[in-house]
Amino acid sequence: MLSAVLKKAQKHPDCCERKGFLWDLTAAYAPGVQWRETLPEPMLLNGPVVRTTSDLDDRVAKAK
Repeated sequence: MLSAVLKKAQKHPDCCERKGFLWDLTAAYAPGVQWRETLPEPMLLNGPVVRTTSDLDDRVAKAK
């Protein structure tokens, strides 16, 4: 499912693919977004997690 979202998303991770699988990836979604048959497009999609914590913190703070 995530691969289909990535194909149409404007955001693409700068890392985190190993043997065709995404790993150690941060994904954040807008408040109120609902997951249905297809995943919504994330506001943040990048990694590894250790390098994206400040961006994630900023987005969470703005959402409050």
